[in-house]
Amino acid sequence: MKGATCLAAIVRDHLRYPSAMRSQPPNRLSLRAPLQRAGSPRLVLVVGLALVASLLGACGSDGGLNKADGDASSRNSKVDGPTGKSGVSGVTGTSGAGAAGTVEIDPVPSAGCASASGVEVPQERRERAAGGLDRWYFLVAPPTPSPSVPRPLIVDYHGYKEGAAVHLKMSAMSELAAGEQFILATPNGTGEAIHWKASALAEPSPDNIDLAFTDAMIAEITSEQCVDLARIYATGLSNGAMMSSLLACSRSQVFAAVAPVAGITVWKSCDSITPVPVISFHGTADGFLLYNGGVGDVDGILESNQPGQTPVTTVVPPTVLDGAGYPANAKACATRNGCSGRFVDEAVSPEVTHRVFDCPAGAEVEFYIVSGGGHAWPGSEFSQAIAPVVGHTTFDIDATQLIWSFFQRHARQLATPN
Repeated sequence: MKGATCLAAIVRDHLRYPSAMRSQPPNRLSLRAPLQRAGSPRLVLVVGLALVASLLGACGSDGGLNKADGDASSRNSKVDGPTGKSGVSGVTGTSGAGAAGTVEIDPVPSAGCASASGVEVPQERRERAAGGLDRWYFLVAPPTPSPSVPRPLIVDYHGYKEGAAVHLKMSAMSELAAGEQFILATPNGTGEAIHWKASALAEPSPDNIDLAFTDAMIAEITSEQCVDLARIYATGLSNGAMMSSLLACSRSQVFAAVAPVAGITVWKSCDSITPVPVISFHGTADGFLLYNGGVGDVDGILESNQPGQTPVTTVVPPTVLDGAGYPANAKACATRNGCSGRFVDEAVSPEVTHRVFDCPAGAEVEFYIVSGGGHAWPGSEFSQAIAPVVGHTTFDIDATQLIWSFFQRHARQLATPN
């Protein structure tokens, strides 16, 4: 099988029967009827990037996926965001109390700074037990001439059924880490249909196994590497966007900022948490997580990628840029952070709008709207390579670069450990 035919064939079984429904006979399942209500949050079960979990091995070069195998120079040569060059010290950002006014926040060294050897970890799979399960993650720690100087840590969560190995190609965050000198962790989820236990269907639970895994992973990394505890961040795609949103809710004392891509989520129980700055992205033509809420015509997208079939070119209703669904989630996030609810839309390009909410310093919320954009990671060559399934990927912006620039502007006010 080649190209779109290979992609569709691999994806169909993964998305047709989500893991939470596998106990039911296939002929009793319907993805559409209960799931397409406007604003329905039953998102984790049918979306994310189930479609790419098996692609690397099954499609080979015919699937076009090797286009994403760039080197670090291609990513790092792009123009920096508003903060320019990266740096650990002297970054301005949020305080722990979310107080108004910009503050200078000094690095807070982790325990690993006392013994950090500065040994390079180009990309290493780390295994550890957490929450009663055997878990693993990829760690990237670029070489540094100053091993005792604390560095930022970014945790990058994959989409539903995507897996950590594929997501490394999707976000290309590891390429950026090499040039910008931050440490990167890319964890792997659980289940046959691999996922994160983050869903708008249920309020956050303190016994969530993925929160326990995240805690254990960060504890391990910060004990071995010299990490700036004031500059720990999370991002992710689709179900991984939900997971990074969950961390802003349940681990606001740990994460200085989060960046959900195609799946920003809010929970009622998070109304009074410490503000966590957020930058998010969503495409108006996302065929999986509809911009204005609900789940798209997954079967239609997949079936149309078969020989002799007419491709589905649009599966979404007319877009309301400030309507229900993900724009409403971004607005709810801004409200949670103490913002006024007002926003300004700036046209970045004919297909990209940058929405900035009126927020106190240290509680910023930004939302990038990609007109005609699919269930994609903006600026990702890997995302573009699987366009027959995920839809259009814009290159007018680079989400990875924008996320890093946003993170550089924010830090968490913490007490320096003894």
